[in-house]
Amino acid sequence: MNPPDQLEEIKGEPKDQSQRERKTRTAPVYVYLLILFVAAFAMLLLAYLIQQRNEEVMSASCETYTLEAPVFLIENDTCI
Repeated sequence: MNPPDQLEEIKGEPKDQSQRERKTRTAPVYVYLLILFVAAFAMLLLAYLIQQRNEEVMSASCETYTLEAPVFLIENDTCI
């Protein structure tokens, strides 16, 4: 009876080829994980930029309101 190593060689499939097949199967998994991490990073960056823009808009609208409020009170002769 032949040992398992010789059976693989008789079939024409060397031992190293099965290891190569495993390595080629794992490569798409790493590419998929890389794409997921890049997408997650892009979404975090987009959320940060949107938050910064909203803070700028809110601070600009609050500044105009605080600057206009005393003028409105003075024009109506309202006591503060």
